[in-house]
Amino acid sequence: MGVIDRRLNGKGKSAPNRKKFIDRYKRQIKESVDRAVNSRSLKESGDDLEINIDGNTTSEPDYHFDPTTGRKNTVNSGNDRFSKGDKQQKQQSGGGRGGASADGEGEDDFTFTLTKEEFYDLYFEGLKLPDFVKQSVSGSDKFKFKRAGYTRDGVPTRLNSKKTLEMAIARKIAAKAQGKKKILYLDDIDVRYDNIVKKPFPITKAVMFLVMDVSGSMMEQDKSISKKFFLLLYLFLTKCYDEVDIRFIRHTQTAEEVDEHTFFYDNKSGGTTVSGAFKLVNDIIDEEIVLSETNVYIAQASDGDNWPVDNGTLLHILGEDVLPKVQYMTYIQTRGLDRGWGGEDSLYATYDKLVGMYKHFKTKIVTKEADVYFALRALFESK
Repeated sequence: MGVIDRRLNGKGKSAPNRKKFIDRYKRQIKESVDRAVNSRSLKESGDDLEINIDGNTTSEPDYHFDPTTGRKNTVNSGNDRFSKGDKQQKQQSGGGRGGASADGEGEDDFTFTLTKEEFYDLYFEGLKLPDFVKQSVSGSDKFKFKRAGYTRDGVPTRLNSKKTLEMAIARKIAAKAQGKKKILYLDDIDVRYDNIVKKPFPITKAVMFLVMDVSGSMMEQDKSISKKFFLLLYLFLTKCYDEVDIRFIRHTQTAEEVDEHTFFYDNKSGGTTVSGAFKLVNDIIDEEIVLSETNVYIAQASDGDNWPVDNGTLLHILGEDVLPKVQYMTYIQTRGLDRGWGGEDSLYATYDKLVGMYKHFKTKIVTKEADVYFALRALFESK
């Protein structure tokens, strides 16, 4: 039997109690969230989650009579079997609690809905966008020009004829009331200009390019690690932005933009050249994205393979075309330097030449699913 908490917040009591509960059982809730998000698509992962945790971990100690001992006299109203003083056989049952239902499911499971905001606070506690991001989420160096009343000084193009005429009429009415006879039709003090000010505006939109090698060398373990990293990064960005668009770019020796299902589950054969994927990313940025209104993020995952002859082209495209246009780029490699493509021609070694030049480009080796979350923290942790 599961217990589902669907209580509404009332009189300022339920919300604080709920927060205390989440703080107290954070470890169990994190484990349950981790299992739940693996089966969801990226965009579904930000929805509310139904969380199951073991009810035995939430039990509180209490004191009660042992039903196997002691003597107890009861008289139940309306019974037609017993009178006061009659003896009754004691019920033979254990003192244990809990149990299992007929279908074998534990009766001590505790189920409740974790809201999107609670999930974010729980899973991304202590993370923030890097300080060196060119345009922050809360404010940016981008400006919009906005009218802010009127001013007596300005350029002719901003002359407000209607307001000027209103001021002239008001002045003449006031002058006549004072008995003045010679009144100018238009005086310098009547002239008004539109006051235009620059106001900074936050950038609330982001686009995230996911780039992944889908060649034959990428095993299911590599793809699983990649998906989990992409998912967590997407959730993190949705906490920071009102709107996050995802573009899925997969590649072997050729690159293409696909939907999410094809990106993660459709297999392809062939070799690996990475430069084509970033040429496609660069083309999409130039043709479809207004950089003054949208921040661009790139997350790449690979086992480290790339044709050595392609490394020079890749470095040129990234360094000259792509990285100057993006807010942040991360690369995770799912194979260690001691496995597979770990030499000087690996992507990890190749990217080392760019990491020192661009502070908003970070790389990490992640060989186990359990390390994905910690890799994300290392890439974005507050300093």
